[in-house]
Amino acid sequence: MLTSQKDVPGLKKNYQFLLLFASQALGYFGRSIYFVALPLFVLERTGSTLSMGATFLFSYLPLTLGGPPVGLLVDHFSRRNLLIACSLLYGATLLLLPTQSFTPFIYAIALINSLFGLVIANSVSAMLPSLVHPCHLSRANSLYMGLRSGVFLVGAFLAYFLIGLVGKSKTFYICSLLTLLSGVLAAALSKDIPVKSLARKGRGETRNLGLLDALKKVFENRYLKSLTAMHFFFIPIFGAFEVYLPAYSEGVLHQANYYTLLSSAIGTGMLLGSLLNYRLLEWLRPLKVAFMSLAIYSLCILILAQCSALAAALGVCFVSGFSGGFGFTTYEYLRQRIVSEDFRGRVFTIMDALVLSLYPLGTMLTGYLAQRMNMISLGLWISAAGLMISLFCYPLSERESLAI
Repeated sequence: MLTSQKDVPGLKKNYQFLLLFASQALGYFGRSIYFVALPLFVLERTGSTLSMGATFLFSYLPLTLGGPPVGLLVDHFSRRNLLIACSLLYGATLLLLPTQSFTPFIYAIALINSLFGLVIANSVSAMLPSLVHPCHLSRANSLYMGLRSGVFLVGAFLAYFLIGLVGKSKTFYICSLLTLLSGVLAAALSKDIPVKSLARKGRGETRNLGLLDALKKVFENRYLKSLTAMHFFFIPIFGAFEVYLPAYSEGVLHQANYYTLLSSAIGTGMLLGSLLNYRLLEWLRPLKVAFMSLAIYSLCILILAQCSALAAALGVCFVSGFSGGFGFTTYEYLRQRIVSEDFRGRVFTIMDALVLSLYPLGTMLTGYLAQRMNMISLGLWISAAGLMISLFCYPLSERESLAI
């Protein structure tokens, strides 16, 4: 059995990984433009930051309520086929968005797209460790998360020009085309064997694992439990910042479309943070990296709240993205390293459902307060809450006694 890195073909020769990489590059490119354009589209149509916050709510609601059922799908059906089907459906749904002015229908599209995106993300996350040898997993995750961040950077940057060129609504046609192409390219991946079929061959007791058992496994493993708890407490801050950033762009920088440029700065930071993450994990334990990410992110919001110049805001957003890249990549790597293939989908979606359950608290509360407070004061309150939560999470990072 191959165990050392020098005995295993490198990622450059892993054609299935490269094909998955290319497929998701197209998909994330389309979805990144969509993510940036959607809140601006809603803000333009409704003129309400609360409606914008509600859009974020409906976009992330399936990640909590739909996560566990999606985990069952990912563990019982072909992950390749799910990836293809949901990419095509995602692209088709985006075609409906440009003509809509009825706010509840926009919410419904945001919710449905989020559900398709959840299946795509979990299918890829569950497939990746099966395509890559464990000795290359941290590097593969850094490259993949770097891909997501880099594509988000390009997408957010181009969204600024696309919106100016064709308008917010017609931008969604481009998003649709890219997402559809992603699904077509994914069809070239080798067919995988669904876990339910492997279970019939008697691969072990984990084939009978239910959702409650998956939840139990999260709380039995101290690494998974600490990782989940840290992000569970901090996720309202991520949600608050999602809503705060476009409101800050309009209220402080006096140009709502600057939000796309700030998002591209965050994407740049996430790209570099993700690519360097595997190096950081050679020096620090994963939970320490996760804690550092939360603390730095909170400090960035504190500094941003006091920035009134675009250049300074871009620099702060870059650093926040850099820290976020460390945190998100570590989150993926640690759970992929611990959870076995047979129930990876169920455990991952249970973790995500727990982590994201408080996300609406941050989005809705910030959307409400943004209409009643100035942006500087609101940013200071968000950062203060983030720093307090970070300090509260520090003991969880101390529970890690061994490097993974």
